[in-house]
Amino acid sequence: MLGVSLRGGPPASVGDTLDWEAPPSCPTVEGVRRRLAALVPGDRRAAGARVAATVRVEHGSEGWSASLTVRSSTGVSQHVLHGPDCDTLADAVALIVAVHLDPVSQIESASSHSDIGPKSGDAEEDVLRRAGDGALQPGAGPKVRKHGQASPSRVRRTPEERRRDRRLQRARRRGERGPAALGARLFTAVGYGVLPKVDIGAGLGLAWIGGGYRLEAVGARWFPQSAYVSGAGSAGAEVGLWSGDLRACPVIGPSDGIARWEVPICVFFEGGAMVARPFKLDDSRVGVGAWLAGGIAPSVHWRPRGWLSLWLELSGHAVLRAPGVRADGPADATGVFHHARPLGVRASAGVEFRLRPQRPS
Repeated sequence: MLGVSLRGGPPASVGDTLDWEAPPSCPTVEGVRRRLAALVPGDRRAAGARVAATVRVEHGSEGWSASLTVRSSTGVSQHVLHGPDCDTLADAVALIVAVHLDPVSQIESASSHSDIGPKSGDAEEDVLRRAGDGALQPGAGPKVRKHGQASPSRVRRTPEERRRDRRLQRARRRGERGPAALGARLFTAVGYGVLPKVDIGAGLGLAWIGGGYRLEAVGARWFPQSAYVSGAGSAGAEVGLWSGDLRACPVIGPSDGIARWEVPICVFFEGGAMVARPFKLDDSRVGVGAWLAGGIAPSVHWRPRGWLSLWLELSGHAVLRAPGVRADGPADATGVFHHARPLGVRASAGVEFRLRPQRPS
């Protein structure tokens, strides 16, 4: 969404200038001048109107933004604009400058699209809404407050305009999600169902994060626990697990705000090796067996920064293959004294660092 913030300043005596600083992929300064000339032909300029506008456009992890300072004979105003692309910001800059050069015509033009006429505050708000039409939902323009008041305009839209708005909304949603990013994560986890006692582990992973989905590869070490042979005193084995997951995750979110929340719901397949190291047994050979499981893992991610995500996850899995830990002598009829349970649960917490590639400029 295109956001606008305003601050006032003292009058300044200036001539017409436009200082435009933007990445190479953006419109040129001449392109912005042409947009402005289309809005304010020379014969419509208000008498004595002069402006000097300074614009700096940047593209970062949160999208496109522009800082605009306009100095005119009536004062100084500063604007911070956010949009899905540089063309939208160029249109917004041209329209805001046009309001300073020809306020009456611009407000009348905005009022001609309104069902309720040019009431106080409405027409100017609609002018600024038109600056952000490439990034706003229908009828949901930025709120411009004067003397503590805000009043939205009702805008009549043709079928073609509504179709255009739907296309722009889809583009805006893609812009909010941003380009694909690579994430690196660290985590700790506790669970039940795999090892002899409580499962405790730690791991790391990589994630490819796109618009509305995640693909993950995760590895973990589940620390060994002691399993004892029934009737054999303190004899038994240390049983641990190395595991690796492949995950596909649709993502609910993110939501707008100071913090951004995401809810990935991952379906995963896990493979690994269960390792048993005997102690006080006649056979001291280390046993290794294949481990396979599958499950679902919903989680909640909180992004206090664009590059940082803190997350909590609760997962459940079903065992597809798990080796039994055996010893010579009676534990049960087969000699097995530990076997993973058919179902298990885990709770994980961690941090993810996101490296977002920049769009070419």
